[in-house]
Amino acid sequence: MSKLIKSTKRYWLSGLWALTILILCFLPDNDSMDISYLSQYHVDKIVHMAMHGILGFLLKRDRLTTKSAFILSFFLGLAIEFCQGYFLPSRYFEIYDLIANIIGYFIGIGLYNLIKSKAYD
Repeated sequence: MSKLIKSTKRYWLSGLWALTILILCFLPDNDSMDISYLSQYHVDKIVHMAMHGILGFLLKRDRLTTKSAFILSFFLGLAIEFCQGYFLPSRYFEIYDLIANIIGYFIGIGLYNLIKSKAYD
C-alpha cells in the first residue's frame, strides 16, 4: 500500500473535522436570532474550546506529535480568525476566540493522554 494511501486512511477523520470547523466558522452570523442571553455566558468560547479540543484529540490519535498537532490547530484557528476579520462582513477577528482554541486544544490533548494512560493500566 502506498504511503499516500496509508496517510489518507490515518488522517481522514481529523481532516473531516477540520473541514467541519472551517464550514461552521465561515457560515454567516445570524443576527436575526436573539441569543443575547447566551452571549453573557460566552457560549461561543465554549464552542471554540470544544471544536479545537476534538481536533487536538483526533490529531494526537493520528499519532502526530504534540507540537505538530498544536501548530496545525493553532494556525487553523488563526487563519479562520484572520479570514473572519478581513473577508467576512458579518464576522470579526477576536483574540479571545484564539485563546479559547488554545485552551480547547490542551483539554483535548489532556483527554487523549488520560484515556491512553488508562488503557495501558
